[in-house]
Amino acid sequence: MNLANCGHLPQFPETGTWYRAIQPQYLGTPLHRAHTSQTRSRFNLGPFLSPAKQFEILYFADDPIVAMFEYGALFGSLAPGRYIPHPSNPSVILSVHMRLHSIIDLSDAQNQSLVDTSAQELTGDWDGYVVRNIVTNVTGPNGPAPTQLLGEALKNTGAEGFKSISAKVPYHRTLMVFPQNLHANSQLVFRDQSGTIVDKIP
Repeated sequence: MNLANCGHLPQFPETGTWYRAIQPQYLGTPLHRAHTSQTRSRFNLGPFLSPAKQFEILYFADDPIVAMFEYGALFGSLAPGRYIPHPSNPSVILSVHMRLHSIIDLSDAQNQSLVDTSAQELTGDWDGYVVRNIVTNVTGPNGPAPTQLLGEALKNTGAEGFKSISAKVPYHRTLMVFPQNLHANSQLVFRDQSGTIVDKIP
């Protein structure tokens, strides 16, 4: 992976609806994000970064069912339509309207080649990098996962976020948003069924 080229990736506006799955008890603050700087995830080292380098990141999907797969609320496969709900991981789906101005698209193969990555790397193992150690059967690689280093590098370009490929449904997209990078005229809005704004950024 060539992180030095992240600053050369083209950036585009993004307007539309993306989906996010959350636990029902958080429905009152569905776009809460402060905790994400301290949460290790596919594109964020979280607490393993120094406090000065930690950043917020919110994950979305291009389809509500895909959002549930990404969240771990569904088991199985979307393709044959054979999936079941996770019995102990209930979720609520948010339809969030985006108005963004600088998104990088890493679901595009040409952009992947610019940073020397691939669909395989973007969607593959990341969690094992912190689990593997001298007492596990497989001892390496460990440390930061390539996707976590990529997330930090993309955040540092000043982009408001980036698209990638869903790790659970690899013919769909995910969208990761960096709330701290939002432009003055960019916005994320979640409304309830009556159209009332429940939460928004900023």
